Amino acid sequence: MADIARTDPCGCGSGQAFEECCISAAERLMSAPRGLQPIPQFPRGFTLDDFTPMTPEDHEFVREFTRQTQRALVGPPDLLKTPFNGGVVRTFGDGFTWRKPTESFHEFCVWALKITFGQEWLDEQFALAEGDRHVVAKWLMDLFRLQTRDTPPDHIPGLTVASQATGSAQELVLLGRDLIYLAQIGKLPDRLVARLRKKSEFQGAWYEIRVASVLIHGGYEIEWIESKSESHCEFTARHRFTQETFAVEVKSRHRPGLLNQAGDREEDPRVLADRNFRAALEKDTRGLPLLVFVDVNMQLSNSLEDAARLWAQYMANFIHPMGLSPSEPAKFAYAVCTNFSYHQYGDAPIQGMPIVYDKFPMFSVRPCKVPELARHAVEEGLKQVGSLPPPTL
Repeated sequence: MADIARTDPCGCGSGQAFEECCISAAERLMSAPRGLQPIPQFPRGFTLDDFTPMTPEDHEFVREFTRQTQRALVGPPDLLKTPFNGGVVRTFGDGFTWRKPTESFHEFCVWALKITFGQEWLDEQFALAEGDRHVVAKWLMDLFRLQTRDTPPDHIPGLTVASQATGSAQELVLLGRDLIYLAQIGKLPDRLVARLRKKSEFQGAWYEIRVASVLIHGGYEIEWIESKSESHCEFTARHRFTQETFAVEVKSRHRPGLLNQAGDREEDPRVLADRNFRAALEKDTRGLPLLVFVDVNMQLSNSLEDAARLWAQYMANFIHPMGLSPSEPAKFAYAVCTNFSYHQYGDAPIQGMPIVYDKFPMFSVRPCKVPELARHAVEEGLKQVGSLPPPTL
């Protein structure tokens, strides 16, 4: 994914060819160690099976071990960069790019998004009437208007201008960040990018990428399932510590007027995401425990009580009865309901927060062996992925 060929003019502005200028720094960067922290080991020789069933002492051990090893268990892959010739060389996927020293990480995320979608695709979108454009093109136009509005007339080039996050701006940065991290570990297949470009397939691909990013930040290694069958799950996720592997199925509730869906936006939408959850349970898990993520796509909430009233209690009433009896075990091992709805605010400031509801069934056909660690991993991933990253990364 390198955007500079060896014979191209160097991005630092020296006038020399890249191979005669900054390429030495880029090649040093590419040869540096990548990826996650070393995998921690059980300090007293446990295997995953030793935690089934778990005693109170095991519960406390897992909680304490998780606290002690949190920095190694969770967090994104390293993003490598190095100062050189008055700028910064960054890695992106299997390549590298020279960036201006004043560029924030938020700006780099937007650049990575544009590179991923491609200039030809962007030109095609901006040639359309605004109402016919892909939602990503609309987000980019909203960001341009925000930057134009908030940049003072006497602004000095190179100085940072801060703006209050709007729905469109936040979605652009978050999607760009997720693309960067997936590309960094070689988990951004071309077929997934192709789906992002299609209006009809964007919402599904967008949510798959968001969930994959959550799990990567939470200490999981993912593998996309390469199959043409619609009966399989999207990917598998293996926890780097417990080695437990889930089949992961994700569903995002379609709503008129949102995320490229046709129609006018609903004034008082019904939740109805139980339909998505029910469909997820029918997927082929290939013998693995099933981890289900469903995004309800409702308005953001200002409190837990507000979320319960709007959608969380509805989903809890649907999911909770599953797996209450050993004679009728649940088909899923772990269920997570999210509400990543920053996009609903468009060019307006964001109000509210993305509340999450999750559930382990009492009985499952293939239960999670270490629920404490699975929940901790997902919680940590959601904390890091659900909000804007620091602009100084």
